Amino acid sequence: MSKKYTMTGTVVEVGKEQTFNKFSKRTIVVCDDPESKYPNLLPFEAVGDTMKYLDKFKGGDKVKVDFFLNGRKWDNPKTGATQYFTTLRIASIFADGEGGEQEEEEPVVEEPQDDGDIDDMPF
Repeated sequence: MSKKYTMTGTVVEVGKEQTFNKFSKRTIVVCDDPESKYPNLLPFEAVGDTMKYLDKFKGGDKVKVDFFLNGRKWDNPKTGATQYFTTLRIASIFADGEGGEQEEEEPVVEEPQDDGDIDDMPF
């Protein structure tokens, strides 16, 4: 089982839903310190029911993200090359209390799932 981590930051971008075979995801990019000369921009993935919770966020919003750090290996069936991928999968996401009143909505906690071996897609 993966360990859950927490990050607070500012939303840079909220992506649209992407579908690969039968797998769908959305990405939200969060910056830890937008005023920094070298900001840390982290793309978090939402899958399943957590995708709808990204609808209420836009660039500039302050958020608190609980997430699982996942890694996986993928062997390209065409070239035989091995690649490794790291994913920050959202467990729950809330508006951060600094920008106004904190959301009282119950967080969505989704344990990391094995997406199975999808031979033609590396994620």
